[in-house]
Amino acid sequence: MKENSAEDPERRCSWADSTREVYHLDEGQDCTSWLNNNKGDLGKMFLSHLENVVGFLQTEFPEKKLLMWDDMLRKLSRESIQGSLKGSGRSKLLPVGIPSLVVCLKTLKYGELNEDAKKDISHILGFSSINPEKNTCDGTGGFPGSEIYNMVKKVHSELKGKVHEITEGESEINGWFSRYHRAHRFGNPHKMGTFSAKILK
Repeated sequence: MKENSAEDPERRCSWADSTREVYHLDEGQDCTSWLNNNKGDLGKMFLSHLENVVGFLQTEFPEKKLLMWDDMLRKLSRESIQGSLKGSGRSKLLPVGIPSLVVCLKTLKYGELNEDAKKDISHILGFSSINPEKNTCDGTGGFPGSEIYNMVKKVHSELKGKVHEITEGESEINGWFSRYHRAHRFGNPHKMGTFSAKILK
């Protein structure tokens, strides 16, 4: 692959296709043996292949951004997705990003985020229901890493509530410690001193 990439006329391109030519992935003796030892899970084989290719491209061509067509992803089963994400460190996705990944993949599959897609997403993630418009999920989830997802969700929710509680009705804080001030890390030291004790409490 390295030699082919060096001779590729598109080598100066800033993008690289990480899933090129995988339609014949299940052909050949090596592939057949692999599938026989892995319950015939073609999705798992594809994800393993993808991991190796992405690792190679990131090592050899760190300056390139990776592209991936979605056609193979649409064929993945629930078991393949969950198996690829289990604790072994194979996935570099944070647990909080897994629901987002599943929503994106199923939206691609169904063509839109309709009710059938939402039911499928809820089933895969182990939620009783989801509401992407409000960014909420009912239930604790059953996907690998759901415990961390729920901890992050709890911290985020409580922190958001605490910030609202502190700033509610406080015109000085809203005026001198706004989201804009925090995003750009600047403020009036004198004004900050008048309400810093309450914020740091």
